[in-house]
Amino acid sequence: MIGHLWSHCRTNQARFSYWRSTKEEKEVDLIVELDGAIFPFEIKYQAQGVEARDVPGLIDLIKKKEQITQGFIATKSPNDLGRVKVDDQGEKALLRIPACLLCFYLGQAEFHQRNILLGS
Repeated sequence: MIGHLWSHCRTNQARFSYWRSTKEEKEVDLIVELDGAIFPFEIKYQAQGVEARDVPGLIDLIKKKEQITQGFIATKSPNDLGRVKVDDQGEKALLRIPACLLCFYLGQAEFHQRNILLGS
């Protein structure tokens, strides 16, 4: 999946990193910074469905960084798709998306020369 994101963003000067909190040992697997926007990704390739309690680092980062409005959780199951609520106001959200579907969308967008992260 990281290879697909790298390939998808390579022409846009994207920066790839990760995040780890110093106090609580929470982490986020991948952060893509692209044209001033920040897109955090957590990869949870597990048999059971992913819930908010499974991604405390991602939720913590989204709450701390005002410019991040959504994050992505790459899941294993094709049925594990949908939004995960982050705050009571509904301003920030996580999107659970199966890794196979995310890679398909990235490939299609690259083929059609679109950037799905930036919506262009």
